[in-house]
Amino acid sequence: MQRAMSLMADLERKARGSGARIAYPEPHDPRIVEAAAAVAARRIATPVLVGPPETLPADLPDGVEAEPVEDSDRLAELAACYAESRGVKEKIARRLITRGLVYGAMMVRCGHADGMVAGIAHATASVLQAAGLAIGYAEGVAAPSSCFIMVLPELYGRRDVAVIFADCAVAVDPDAEELAAIAVASARSARQFLGVTPRVAMLSFSTAGSAAHPLVDKVKKATELAAAQMRDGYVEGEL
Repeated sequence: MQRAMSLMADLERKARGSGARIAYPEPHDPRIVEAAAAVAARRIATPVLVGPPETLPADLPDGVEAEPVEDSDRLAELAACYAESRGVKEKIARRLITRGLVYGAMMVRCGHADGMVAGIAHATASVLQAAGLAIGYAEGVAAPSSCFIMVLPELYGRRDVAVIFADCAVAVDPDAEELAAIAVASARSARQFLGVTPRVAMLSFSTAGSAAHPLVDKVKKATELAAAQMRDGYVEGEL
């Protein structure tokens, strides 16, 4: 628990010095407004509530901004940007942009926000779809994936060990190439969030050939592909 609190404090400290603006496209949920107020009060970032005018609170918490999507001065700019990047008519782009998730993601795409927090009132698939349409994937990333930061009370005699665990929420049944991409992305997350040289274990119900099965072969192939793609760190499997 101490390690978890220390890790969160370190991430919060880094965020506080970044001056980031974060879009929150679900302002109709009181939990979002409460979270945005806490983020502003702790000076972690500048929260921007994004949505139709009727969903925005009449009295904004101190330090929280609001962006009414249908009345925004940025609507035309974001629609033009979306139309150009996706090859659609600007009229269609404008209609899509008025959806809070897409608008928030386009704020990130066009540099008006540094990130977007969503999913409390929308399915994960909807959030990923909006981000994929508006922002797209990073170079070298073919498909989205997710990861969790887990703090283990004890691991091999060490206490409070933080690890990255993936993919628990997005890729249901990845093939070998997708599994390798998840491993590489998770290694990148370990470097970024935990500040460690990643050591990746490719998990299976088999260890070093103890079982013969197509699913084991998939993990073996993914291990080889991930090892070839990783610039630094170490990957081993199947385990």
